[in-house]
Amino acid sequence: MLEPFSGQVIEGCPYIDRVIPYEFKTIHTYSSRSERNRFGAYVHYRAVIRDGQYDAAFVLKRSLSSALLVWAAGVPRRIGFGTEGRAFS
Repeated sequence: MLEPFSGQVIEGCPYIDRVIPYEFKTIHTYSSRSERNRFGAYVHYRAVIRDGQYDAAFVLKRSLSSALLVWAAGVPRRIGFGTEGRAFS
Protein backbone atom coordinates (compact mmCIF):
# COMPACT_ATOMS: atom_id res chain seq x y z
CA MET A 1 0.00 0.00 0.00
CA LEU A 2 1.53 3.22 -1.18
CA GLU A 3 0.50 6.69 -2.18
CA PRO A 4 -0.13 6.59 -5.96
CA PHE A 5 2.97 8.68 -6.78
CA SER A 6 5.22 6.41 -4.66
CA GLY A 7 4.23 3.27 -6.52
CA GLN A 8 6.38 4.27 -9.46
CA VAL A 9 9.49 3.72 -7.36
CA ILE A 10 8.91 -0.02 -7.02
CA GLU A 11 7.22 -0.80 -10.33
CA GLY A 12 8.88 -3.77 -11.96
CA CYS A 13 10.40 -5.07 -8.71
CA PRO A 14 10.34 -8.88 -8.96
CA TYR A 15 9.59 -9.21 -5.23
CA ILE A 16 6.38 -7.20 -5.35
CA ASP A 17 3.22 -8.89 -6.65
CA ARG A 18 0.91 -5.89 -6.47
CA VAL A 19 0.92 -2.26 -5.42
CA ILE A 20 -2.35 -1.08 -3.92
CA PRO A 21 -2.75 2.68 -4.40
CA TYR A 22 -3.89 4.11 -1.08
CA GLU A 23 -4.58 7.83 -0.89
CA PHE A 24 -3.94 8.62 2.77
CA LYS A 25 -4.50 12.36 2.43
CA THR A 26 -7.88 11.90 0.77
CA ILE A 27 -9.09 9.46 3.41
CA HIS A 28 -7.92 11.65 6.27
CA THR A 29 -9.45 14.75 4.65
CA TYR A 30 -12.82 13.05 4.41
CA SER A 31 -12.50 11.59 7.87
CA SER A 32 -12.23 15.03 9.42
CA ARG A 33 -15.74 15.73 8.12
CA SER A 34 -17.30 12.38 8.84
CA GLU A 35 -16.12 9.30 10.70
CA ARG A 36 -18.53 7.28 8.54
CA ASN A 37 -16.56 8.13 5.37
CA ARG A 38 -13.32 7.12 7.05
CA PHE A 39 -14.79 3.85 8.29
CA GLY A 40 -16.15 3.07 4.82
CA ALA A 41 -12.73 3.66 3.27
CA TYR A 42 -11.04 1.32 5.76
CA VAL A 43 -13.67 -1.37 5.23
CA HIS A 44 -13.10 -1.10 1.47
CA TYR A 45 -9.29 -1.35 1.72
CA ARG A 46 -9.52 -4.17 4.27
CA ALA A 47 -11.65 -6.15 1.81
CA VAL A 48 -9.24 -5.44 -1.06
CA ILE A 49 -6.29 -6.67 0.99
CA ARG A 50 -8.11 -9.66 2.46
CA ASP A 51 -9.39 -10.75 -0.96
CA GLY A 52 -5.80 -10.70 -2.26
CA GLN A 53 -4.80 -13.34 0.31
CA TYR A 54 -1.32 -11.85 0.67
CA ASP A 55 1.33 -13.65 2.67
CA ALA A 56 3.20 -10.42 3.42
CA ALA A 57 2.67 -6.68 3.26
CA PHE A 58 5.01 -3.70 3.53
CA VAL A 59 3.45 -0.90 5.55
CA LEU A 60 5.71 2.08 4.94
CA LYS A 61 3.36 4.71 6.29
CA ARG A 62 4.14 5.76 9.86
CA SER A 63 0.60 5.53 11.18
CA LEU A 64 -1.00 3.11 13.56
CA SER A 65 -4.17 3.04 11.45
CA SER A 66 -2.24 1.75 8.42
CA ALA A 67 -0.62 -1.00 10.47
CA LEU A 68 -3.96 -1.97 12.01
CA LEU A 69 -5.59 -2.08 8.58
CA VAL A 70 -3.15 -4.69 7.27
CA TRP A 71 -3.40 -6.66 10.52
CA ALA A 72 -7.23 -6.58 10.38
CA ALA A 73 -7.08 -7.86 6.80
CA GLY A 74 -5.34 -10.98 8.08
CA VAL A 75 -1.95 -10.58 6.41
CA PRO A 76 0.32 -12.91 8.43
CA ARG A 77 3.61 -11.12 7.77
CA ARG A 78 3.66 -7.34 8.13
CA ILE A 79 6.86 -5.42 7.50
CA GLY A 80 7.11 -1.80 8.56
CA PHE A 81 8.10 0.60 11.29
CA GLY A 82 8.04 -0.73 14.86
CA THR A 83 7.71 2.64 16.58
CA GLU A 84 4.85 4.47 18.27
CA GLY A 85 2.94 1.33 19.19
CA ARG A 86 3.19 -0.39 15.81
CA ALA A 87 5.42 -3.26 16.93
CA PHE A 88 2.86 -6.01 17.35
CA SER A 89 2.54 -9.51 15.94
